[in-house]
This record gives sequence, C-alpha cells and structure tokens, in this order.
Amino acid sequence: MTGYTMGSVIAIDNVKYSKGSCDSITTNTTSNLIAELSCNFEKDMCSWSSSDKRWKTNIDKDSLGNFPAFDITTQSRKGKYLVFDDTEHIYEDTLTSIRVTGSGYQCISFWYWIKTDYDSMIKFNVSLLNESLKVQMLFEDLGRVSQGWQQIKRTFYADFKYKLTFYADCSSCVIAVDDINVYTGTCPETTNDYINCDFENENCGFVPQTNKDINWKLYYNEDVSVAYVYDANNNHYGHFMGIDFGSVQTVTGNSTLYSPIIESTKTSCVSFAFFLSKGLSGAKLNVYRTNDIAFGLVKIESYTTDKYQNWYQSHFEVISRKKWNLVFEGEYKNTTSGLIAIDNLNIYKGLCKQYRTCDFEDECKWKDLLNTNIGSTYINVNLQQVKAGVLGQDMVDYTLGRKQGRVLAMIVKSRRKYRDYYTAYQSVLFEKEKHQKTVCLQFANYFESNQEIFLYYKLSKSSEFWRIETVQDEPLNRWNFKEFEFDVPEQKFYIYIMGAIKTKQRTFIAIDDISVLFTPCPKKQETFECKSGEQILKTKVCDFRIDCESKDDEANCGDCDFQIDYCGYKNNGFSRLNGGTSNFFIDLESSVTKEASIESTFLQSSTSSCRVEFNYRINYISSDTLLTVLLGNERKRTLEIWQSTMNTTAVNNQWNKASILIGSMTRFYLIFKANINRNSWDRTRGDIALNDIQFKDCAYPEPSECQQHQFKCKNGVCIDNKFICDFENDCGDNSDETKCEHYINRCNFEQTSECKKWNWDNIYATFSRDSLTKGPTRDHTLGWSSGSFLQKDNHVKGKLWFFGLFPIKNCFFRFFYSTYAQIAAIDVKIIFADKSEKLIQTFNNYNEYFFRRAVVDLSNIVVNDFVSLSLETTIFQSLKGKGSYIAIDDVSFTPECFGDETNVITTTTEKIIDLNCVRTCDNNKCLNDSQICNFVNDCNDKSDELDCGDCKFENKMCEWQNEGDDEWILVNSLNFTENNLIPNEDATGSKLGSFVVLQSIYEKEAKTAIFRSQRLKNVSSLCYIELFYFNQLKDGSLKVQLTQIDNGTERATVMFNAPVTKAKSWRKAKIPTKTITGSFNLEIVASGENHKWIGDIVPIGIDEIKMIPCEPVREVSRISCLFSNDYCGWEVENGTWIFDNGSGQTSVIEGPLNPLRENGKNIYNILNESY
Repeated sequence: MTGYTMGSVIAIDNVKYSKGSCDSITTNTTSNLIAELSCNFEKDMCSWSSSDKRWKTNIDKDSLGNFPAFDITTQSRKGKYLVFDDTEHIYEDTLTSIRVTGSGYQCISFWYWIKTDYDSMIKFNVSLLNESLKVQMLFEDLGRVSQGWQQIKRTFYADFKYKLTFYADCSSCVIAVDDINVYTGTCPETTNDYINCDFENENCGFVPQTNKDINWKLYYNEDVSVAYVYDANNNHYGHFMGIDFGSVQTVTGNSTLYSPIIESTKTSCVSFAFFLSKGLSGAKLNVYRTNDIAFGLVKIESYTTDKYQNWYQSHFEVISRKKWNLVFEGEYKNTTSGLIAIDNLNIYKGLCKQYRTCDFEDECKWKDLLNTNIGSTYINVNLQQVKAGVLGQDMVDYTLGRKQGRVLAMIVKSRRKYRDYYTAYQSVLFEKEKHQKTVCLQFANYFESNQEIFLYYKLSKSSEFWRIETVQDEPLNRWNFKEFEFDVPEQKFYIYIMGAIKTKQRTFIAIDDISVLFTPCPKKQETFECKSGEQILKTKVCDFRIDCESKDDEANCGDCDFQIDYCGYKNNGFSRLNGGTSNFFIDLESSVTKEASIESTFLQSSTSSCRVEFNYRINYISSDTLLTVLLGNERKRTLEIWQSTMNTTAVNNQWNKASILIGSMTRFYLIFKANINRNSWDRTRGDIALNDIQFKDCAYPEPSECQQHQFKCKNGVCIDNKFICDFENDCGDNSDETKCEHYINRCNFEQTSECKKWNWDNIYATFSRDSLTKGPTRDHTLGWSSGSFLQKDNHVKGKLWFFGLFPIKNCFFRFFYSTYAQIAAIDVKIIFADKSEKLIQTFNNYNEYFFRRAVVDLSNIVVNDFVSLSLETTIFQSLKGKGSYIAIDDVSFTPECFGDETNVITTTTEKIIDLNCVRTCDNNKCLNDSQICNFVNDCNDKSDELDCGDCKFENKMCEWQNEGDDEWILVNSLNFTENNLIPNEDATGSKLGSFVVLQSIYEKEAKTAIFRSQRLKNVSSLCYIELFYFNQLKDGSLKVQLTQIDNGTERATVMFNAPVTKAKSWRKAKIPTKTITGSFNLEIVASGENHKWIGDIVPIGIDEIKMIPCEPVREVSRISCLFSNDYCGWEVENGTWIFDNGSGQTSVIEGPLNPLRENGKNIYNILNESY
C-alpha cells in the first residue's frame, strides 16, 4: 500500500478470503473438533511427538517463577501443559502432529507462554506441512517477552494430507503450550474472556477516547518527558500506555482509555501495573468498569502520586452478568508536567491468583508482618517461601506432592531454653459484594510438634481483631486440610494467619494452598467403601454403573423384584406377598380409604434415554383406585410423572406393563404411591399391586478413544458430534453444552426473546403444567416444573417455523417432543423459495410422559437459496375420555445448517453496507445509532422502531432485559387458573395470553428486580406510557422510572408508584413523560419476598406496555422549498408525496401531476379524484 499525501493514513481491517469466486460470503463456521490433533496434555502428549524429546509434560526443576503458575485446562498448578525448557543451553526441537486428511478450511487454537532473558534470541513458530514441505507459517514469535498465557487462533486451508508443527529455538528460555484444538471450518471472531497485554507489540485493542488536549498513547522511555522511566518489567526498551503532560500547556479535564469488550464470566480477575510520576500535581488515575457504555461507569479504584517514582501493582475482581469494558481515566486539574502510565494488564476468568488463592509456587501477595502484636509476648520469626524438601527428607508440598514444590514455613532454629515464637501473615485487603456475608477460608497445615495456628479477621477501618478459630492438636508429620466458615459484617476486611511454637529444638510450621471464598465452604466429597475393599466417591454410588468389584455400589439402587426384601425402598403401607412359585410382589388391598408408598434412595445422574419399567395390577382402574409415580429432586420437591388412569390400554385385574421416560436428571428419587378412596356406602375391595421395577439405559458411557465423528468430553466420554449444544447433557459433565457460541438460533423457550427468528401459530408457550392431563409436568431444558415449552392441545394444525437455512453436509436439526394422544404426528418439512414443500421426516405419538429426542438429517437437501424449516403438529385422534397434547422444546441446529464460505450465495438485493451502519432497513437504507428507537419511522416500514418500549408480551419480551438480583419472567395465564392472587387471564382478557411477573429467588429476603427497555431517544411532551399492572403483595413495591446518564452518572427519575391493587384483576396506568432530548431507558422496578405460601412467583405483574404519541416535534429548517436536495423539514404522510429525479416516470395512481421543477428534481402531489 502506498500513500502520497503528507499526513495520510491508510488502514485495512477484517480481511477475509475464500476459495472460489468473489461472490462467496465468508462466515465463521467452526464446528467439529478434530480429535486426532487436539490435546490438553493432562494424561500424555496424545498423538504429538517431539523430535529431540525436549518437549515434555514433567517439570523436574524448581518451578518458582520459571514456569507457568497454572495450566489452561484446569486453571490450577495441578494441571499439566507441554513445556520446552532451555534455561542452560542452546537447543532446538520440533513438536509434530500425526498426519491427517484435510477437508478444506480448518482452525487451530492454542495457548502459549514464554519466559526469556531480554538479550537472548528466540524463535517460536507454528507451521502447516504437506509431506515434509512447509506450506504456510501460521504463527511466529521472535522474541516477545510474555507476561502470561496468550491464546492464538489461525484459519488455514488444506485439502491434502497434512501435519502441524510447533518449532522452538532459543537460549535461556522456557516455552509452554497447552490446549491445542483443531476444528473443521474457519476460526470464530475472538471473544475476550482473557486479556494479557504488556504493550510490547501493540495496544491490544485498547482505544483512547479522542481528547483535544491530551490522549493516551503507546510509549517507551525515550518517548516521554520524564527521565529514567522504564516499563513495569524494568526493560529499557519496553513499552507502556500513558498520558505525558510534558508537551502541553496547563490542562484541566480527563482522558479515557477503553479496553476491548470483555465476555461475561461472572467473576474475572484484573491486575495491572501503574505509574504516576513524582510531583505530578492535580492528577490521578481512575479505573472504572461498565456493562454498557451508555449506562454509565462504575468506579472501582483511584490512585494518586507519592514521593517515590515507582511502578505499583494493583488487582481487583469484577463480577458481571453481561459483557463489560475496563476503563482507565487520567483526571487532571491545572496539570503542567508529569506522566500517568499502565503496563502488564492481565484479565482472566475466576478468582485472583496470588490474592484470593496462594499455592506458593509463585509469589503470593499476602505479606509477612514482622512487628504485629495482638497481645502476645512471643519472639517474632520471619516466614519463608521454601522448597518442601528443605524442611525434611521426606517432606513434600501439598499442591504437587513434590519435594521441589513450594510452601510457606515458619522455621525455628534450636535453642537451649524453651522460648515462645510467633509469626503473622496478613492477606491483601478483601472486598466482598454487599449481598455476600459468609467467607470460607481454606488451607493445608503441617505440624512437626505441638504447635498452634490462630486465625483472625480485621475490618479495614478498625484496629480490633476478631478470632475465627484456633488450630491445635493436629496429627503430626502430615498435611491436614482445614476449612472455616465465618461471617464478616462489612465489605472490606483482612485475614490474619498466626503461627505459635513453644520449643527449644529446631522445628517448623508449614502452610500451603490458601484459598478465600466469599461463599459458604463447599461440601466435602464423601467416600464409599466397597465390600471388595475399594474406596470410591460416594457420588458413584447408584450411578447405574458398577464401580466396585463386589457390585455393592449398585445394590438397592432402584431395581427390585421384591423376592428377598424391599431393595432399599422406604416402605410405608405396602405388604409383600407371594403370588405362587416364589413370585413375590407388593400390594395394597382395602375396602376403606387407604394409601401406601415406597420411596427409592437417591439415584445419581441419568442419561436422556433413562426410563423406568414396572408391572402393576389394579382391580377397578379409576381415579378412586390409583397408582401414581412421583419424581423427586435434591431439594426434596416432587412432581407427578405418571398415573395409572393415563394408560388407556390397561386391563382390569391383570398385570400391565408401564414404561416412563425419566430423561437426564441429577440426584433424583422415585416414589410409587397407591391410593384407594372409598365412600362410606362403597365397600368393594380395592387392590393395587406392583412388581419388577427396572431402570434401563440410564448409565453414561465409559471414557474411551473417540472416532472422527465424535466429540471428546472433559470426562473422557465420547458422544456424536450431532449432539453438541442441543440442550442435553450427553457427556454427563455438561462439557458438550458449554461452548455454544457457534450454534446460533437455538431456542429453549425459557426466554422467548432468545427465539427471535422462530415463529409459531396455533401453538403457545407455557410453563410446565400442574397435572399430566393438561400437559407435561416438567420441561426438557431444566427437567423440572419451573421450565417452559411450546404446546398445542386441540385438533387445529399447529406450526413452528424458521427462515434462513442453507444446509450442507452434517447439517442436523434437533428438537425434543412429548405427545399424549391416540393418533398424533409432527411433520418436519423444508419450504423452498418458490413456496414448494418437501416432507423430510414424521414423528408419531409415543405417550411416555416426557420429552424424547428427535434428530433430523438435512445434509441431503440440495438448495441454491435460503429455505425455511417447519414443524407441523397435528392431533388426529384424542384418547377416549382424555385430553391430548403435543409439546415441543429445545430446538437447535448444527452450524453446517447455515452454509460455509463456498456455498452461501449472495442474493441480488444485497449491497455493500457502510460499516458505520448500526442497522440496515429492508430497502438497504443505512441507519446510525441515533435513528434506532427514536420514535421516528426512518425505515418507512417501522422496523427501526420494533421492540422500542412497546410490548404485548405474547411469546417474547421485546428486548426488555433483567438487570437486578431478582427477575421478571414471562408466564402464561393457564398456569394461574387456581391461584388466588394472580389473574388467570392477560390484560386483554385472553385465557391463553402471556404477561410478565416477578420471580424472587431469595427466600424471606426482598431483592430488587429491574426490567429495562432498550435505549430510547428524544420524545415530545405529549408522550405518555400506558401499561397494565397488578400489585397483590402488601409488603412489595412496583414503580416505573426513567434513567439517563448525567456527567457519567446514571440518574433515575421515578414516574409512577403502583398502589396495592387488593383484587385479582388488572389495572391500567397512564404515565405522562416530559420532553426528553438524548437517550434514556424505561425501567419497571419491583421487589417482593419469596414466601412459602406464595412460592417464588410473587403476585406483581405487568402487561401491554405502549408509548403514545411520542414522536418528537421536528424543527422545519425553512418553509420555502424547491425540493432540489431534500424536503427542507417538510414531512411525508401516508405515502401521498413522491420525491423524483425529474424523469417524470411514475407508476402510481392516475390523476393530475403538478410538478414544481428546479435543478432536475420534481416533487409530485398525487390527488385522488374522489376528494
């Protein structure tokens, strides 16, 4: 690229390429993992080999500071990575994969870590080989001084047999590699849940906000006005980001630096080095975070200069449910000189290592207090971070179990007299969230003699120490793991660990693996001792898989023929009888009202195919002589999953077989309940018998070597690729459902706002039903009554459809369905652009009372344009005397259903869109951000104003988002037919309608639920908000407020406080607004406690929100107008005026055309003769 003008800038970005013609669209379509090339190095080197055996997974040297402190796979010191260690000589080595057959575009993703001297030479690269010929170098690092793990993703094309190589050549260096994964398809856009930047090669995506006075820039020491400033690593030629005041006049203001958008990971650790030069007057460094820049900044820390010209280290943890930015602000007032700088920024998911967790393999940020006195008269001893082997011949550390591993030790040398010694270790300043009360402190301790450890905490603004616990009388000469729970009344506090020894001999106390959690301590993993002698985890008992040689881990775990006893079932009222020839069964027989039940033990995780089968016999099958099966969860809550009246083929007084689909569950139990109800005048004997209970197809598969078409789970289990990200835990550890960003257009109907591209007709979204006669009592997504799904229960054909498919090889459509009918069917069809249809597959009714998996292969559908997929549900014949239904849940596609780079063809209507466009109308008109949700019809079809506050809440939330601790959820009126507090119809009076209600997840503790609209803009004084509400909770609250950003601070104005309605009905509210210029949000704010008598659904709800009339008053730029370039502020209504280029050609209504011509442009008024 060449530029000829002084000061010109040429930039390119987002370059994509594809094999074939230029009309192809490149898309990101990573899909199947290539298992032969992928490795996390936890067990071995997989299929990778080292030519000179210098790449290895074992570290046989002192690890402190020389090797990565944790691996990527497990995020812990115990995890393994591959390392090339050349700290003493000059070596080179190549790591090579096996040879595989390429299939087009592929993506390699890996992590690497480098430590080297600044003056040493280094080569590290990754290459693609055809035979022994290097085809392409995918990545190269020629001397970067890494401050931590870095992730690299590269797309390459290979339609031949190829190998991949990692080459290392250096002196005095360590290179580590972990989590090599190779996929078919191109690499996805990078998501930032990990940022590691030392600013040596680039600014890492950080963007300064333009400031006319002074801006953040990338510097090194010779660039800045302050002398002798090196980077945070003390590298004379190192780089950092900073604000230099030496080249400006006196300035007042602020300058900000925004990080890339960071993915939500709940808890993230942020650490960085900062520098404020000595004598920097009137300036400070502020750090903020934000979920959405438009909603304001949340201040985290503020730093000012001191008398020393040093780099300082800072860290904190960020908790965010949404994507966020980190923002650095240099704030200055009458500042004339000096420097503000940052360096070595590291953001990673999880707790802050070295702060909240310390394994002493690297530096821990806690500190040794040499002169702390809490009333003790002991002699102070320094703490030392030492190799475990130094303390004793057989001593190993707790983290790794190695002599080379590091521990923190209090070492006392031998004395002639008994003396008292002590040491104190202080944590960093911890800061909890407001709602967090309980703290869990964990560590391992090693006592060599009779010693003690005292644990305290101290509030940040107090000098008083509070005792947590004393550790004493521990078993000697072994590691002992300890954990302590305690409540801290304020947010900021310190923890102190103090050791005490009374001795005259050489001895020590050692501690290792300190961890601080702001939650209750996790439950300990209990073990089970097999009769054959093995010890297994208790979680493996009753997991449908035999782990003990004696098989007693699966004894009394659900299966029972009642030949010997009740097989571990808790019996309440059944009698065990002999039916002849030693055929035992259990029975309830009575001529009066009576009930009996048996309850299984807790069973562990089950697969989606898990079912229970049993035999039963009932005389006079009716609702008065009833056998039901209940499913219970870990919280001891139950729901009905089967009842005898549902089986219409059962025969009176004979043995009948029942089969019930359990599906995927964790920690559950079953209750079989028999009920005989008799009136005083009815003395017929009721009889209910039960036998041969068997659980089938419930065990997850064993770990194994995976085939090419399979996905390897984290626990080693192999599953078919077509089951990835289908809302089903096929792995057993849910690892097939965690990385689903490439599986687009999935819908689980829990929040229908996620189902934007799905449409349905004569089928409705509903919560799980309270009775099997009305529909499924649990959904598939959650497997419980709190979930939602789609249901139809009449004979009119229902339809669910999706537009936008371009299926290629390995395209699969997945969904889950449940039917209860005599004859019913679900037809899966493809609808082509010419409206023709093709039936792909039909699924018939099966009546097993839960959701069954359906997989539809669309690979063989030949298309040259986008097509639609539809599910048509039909109940042809209901069960005699019963209700019938079809339910659908969890619809999803594999990524191949949306084409690839070489197959997706651009349509003739597509144009190159301006990159500044926020949204493009159907007519390709480009809209910027100020034109979205501004109550002006900029697209002419009002598509730019969809979901901009107005919402009927019928099957979707219209982009209203939950922001508070509690949530607003979408519910169906059918769920409240017997509720005394919540209306059983929506605000329009529909019994099938939907609305939103408050859900409180905190029992006996009122939290706030905030329901926030999209960002809206510019309304007139005539605008008012109309909504319907009910507020049936005396101690609850419901209000409507408007929020705006004022000087970086979010301010809320309450517009309406809803009174208690005291009636099971909807009330209408009209809330006037004022003239608003600029952006704002509407918020529906409510709070209410979760009581046992109302459950978690609080009787506060809203429906039918409208904003009318809110279009802002436009200023007319001038009254006179020749219409040569625009309308001059005149507005077109109802399409009665046409703006034309002067050709005079128009195909609209016949009538007199009255053009006013100027510069070749006409505007016509088309008159209707009837006027």
